[in-house]
This record gives sequence, C-alpha cells and structure tokens, in this order.
Amino acid sequence: MAHGLLAPIATQLTITWTPPTPSKDRIFLEWAKECPCLSRHDPQRLFPTFNNNPSPSLPPFTQGILLAQSRPLQSACFQLITGHAFHADYSNRFRPTASDNTTCPHCNSRFTLLHVLHDCDFFWEPRGDLLGTSSTTHLLTMCLRVSQLLKFLHCTQTFLRPLPVAATPPVHPPPVPNESA
Repeated sequence: MAHGLLAPIATQLTITWTPPTPSKDRIFLEWAKECPCLSRHDPQRLFPTFNNNPSPSLPPFTQGILLAQSRPLQSACFQLITGHAFHADYSNRFRPTASDNTTCPHCNSRFTLLHVLHDCDFFWEPRGDLLGTSSTTHLLTMCLRVSQLLKFLHCTQTFLRPLPVAATPPVHPPPVPNESA
C-alpha cells in the first residue's frame, strides 16, 4: 500500500526535476552579474576552453594577446577580461578590507577600466593615438583592437601592477600658542 502512494510522487518529482546548471555556465552567469563590461558580449567565445563546440582556431581576443609575446601584457589583458585586474572594481569586490588604493592618481576618480579607457584626462593623448574611438567591447573582442589595447597598456603601464598606496596626510600636532613673557 505504501508503495502505491510513493510511485505517483516519485513520478511527479522525476518529471518536474531539472538538473543543476553546469559549472561553466554558472561561471559566465556570475561574470555577467558582476562585470557589466562583459555582459555586452559573449565571454564564452573568447576562451576556447569553455566552448561547447571547440574550434581549431583561437578566438580573436586570444590571438591578439598571444601576438604580444609579452607575459606581463598578456597577463594584464586576461586579468582585464576576467575582471581580476589591478583596478577599483576588483579591489572593492574581492579585497574590501585590504585598504587597496582605488583612486586614480591623476584625477582622484575611481580607477576602473572604463575610467582609464574613456574618462581620465591624463590618458587623453595615448587613448587618442593608440585606441582611437574603439568601444570597450571592441577592445576586448577584436584581434586588431586587442593589439591596440596592448600598445596602450605598454605605453601607459596601466593595470600592470597595483596602484601605489594612497599617501595619507601627515598628522601634525596643533600649533603651540606663543607665550608672552
């Protein structure tokens, strides 16, 4: 009798049960939530390792980075595309208690990828000479644009190392009033 009651329940659970999302898909869903700059394109096509239909040719982003033949520049680009670079968004997300400097040393704004590539006046000349009018998405997805991004990073040395520790103003004791004799 108990068996007769459990069979319909088990059948219903089997019909309504869905398998969990594969881990590679969960990674990209998390990236899309955490890194808005990555949500404008499909990061899965950038990394052939995570592709369901692997191609014998590497994606344009990866091809462009590998042409640099510079490990520090290659590393910086891969860190930028994954959101794990030396900028304010990474420090705030993954190191909130570390007291990392997240202020642009040139204009006191938040030091982010979008700030450096589009807003900071300090990078105006190399941005115009090396990046042109490329969007962030194009810089991170197209082979030619990736080479421009690499030249920009090399020229400015941006995102290759953490920002220097923010200088705190020295503590001065209050002035001692002059005593009249």
